[in-house]
Amino acid sequence: MVGIPHPLLTPPSAFLAKSYDWLPAVLESYLLAVANTHQIPVLSSLKPYNLLRSFYDTNEEVPASGLIEIAAISNLRKWLNDVATPSGVPSRVPGLTAASSRDDRYEHAKLWLESIRGLAGVHFMEPEFLGAPGGGVFSKIQNRKLASATPLFRDIAPMSSS
Repeated sequence: MVGIPHPLLTPPSAFLAKSYDWLPAVLESYLLAVANTHQIPVLSSLKPYNLLRSFYDTNEEVPASGLIEIAAISNLRKWLNDVATPSGVPSRVPGLTAASSRDDRYEHAKLWLESIRGLAGVHFMEPEFLGAPGGGVFSKIQNRKLASATPLFRDIAPMSSS
């Protein structure tokens, strides 16, 4: 088991969206890991981030592309075909159990990923940017008051350059 940095730069007590501000807080805290690379064992503070990246891409030199398949494809394939997750921790995809079939895992995972995309597309992305419907409270930040009330998740949602 590998732990994430503690404390995070933005602690959970400061999350405005308790259920989905974890990922941006962990990514933001990469800065702490870099600042702590000198500690013994040297570079060990980066281990959680290297592991997190390896779920998507295990190529160490350059990002996987072309003929080199990204690890996410094989990890997803393995998860669809096997009941267990690579870590042995039960899946957090809602509605799945150890008895769920491959097709059930596929459909539930698809719905879960679409819900995350919908969350970002409606609530945190400007209307029509990358096809997002927009229209949510945080899809257009008009003033500093709204910016200060915005969940961290807005930081990882794609933003237009305008």
